[in-house]
Amino acid sequence: MMCYNNTMKKIAVVVNEGREKAVKISKVIASALDKEGVEVVPAKEADHDVQAVIAIGGDGTIIEAIRFAKEKDIPILGVNAGRVGFLAVVEEEDAAEKVLQFVKGEEGKDYHLQERVGILADLMSGGNLVRSDYVVNDVVVKGLSSVVTVGVSVGGTHRVKFRGDGVLVSTTTGSTAYNLSAGGPIAAPGVKCFFVTSICPQGLPVPTILVPETEVTELKNIEGEEAFLSVDGSKGIPLKEGDVVKLRKSHYYRMVLFNKDHFYEALEKKFNLSNHNVAVRAYDKN
Repeated sequence: MMCYNNTMKKIAVVVNEGREKAVKISKVIASALDKEGVEVVPAKEADHDVQAVIAIGGDGTIIEAIRFAKEKDIPILGVNAGRVGFLAVVEEEDAAEKVLQFVKGEEGKDYHLQERVGILADLMSGGNLVRSDYVVNDVVVKGLSSVVTVGVSVGGTHRVKFRGDGVLVSTTTGSTAYNLSAGGPIAAPGVKCFFVTSICPQGLPVPTILVPETEVTELKNIEGEEAFLSVDGSKGIPLKEGDVVKLRKSHYYRMVLFNKDHFYEALEKKFNLSNHNVAVRAYDKN
């Protein structure tokens, strides 16, 4: 692993140009880096010598930057210019300060790098590979306007069927995204598993299944003429009956943190856990 200390000279940026707040923050950051002699280039124009990428926007922008960072094998720092999200670790008011702390700092002292795993999703149709996608949050097989039946197998042997609106498989990073909305559990990024969560199942509720990240998980469109595949919230890709999506652990990427407890602090802030007085009083009595 490369050692990142006070030697950074060239940084790539990914900015949500459609969000005024993101553009404003990007200009402040670029000005601060320029004063330190650090070159800032758009990620789409970056070459091999960029040392990190800064994403300024919501989770969608940061996911785009993660794919870029994974290909370049460089760390990524997320700056929040969206609404609710767990991927950004820096807010607007201290964006320039934190970016400089990272660029000029020393790993382990001024910041931390947290490894997170992605998923490689291969869409197979008629036994042929149709496309491959690198997944940060989740893979969804869902019906457009009708019920679908999705077969799930893990390691090629354990097979179950889900009938309902669909099925999603998420990383631990994605556990706070669609998985949470579908009733799935939340997990810290270091947990080494993927989540298989049914979406509005017919009949009795179906609990989320946790599968080892080392196993290959397959989603098969058994019955669903209007089924589609979506990756990280992307536009749906139509699926034929019998199509299979093979999911397996893929490359790690490295997120910049300034506080190792960021995930838990974000949970408390975004879900207002400190004001859950009933739970707090019950806990105190014990």
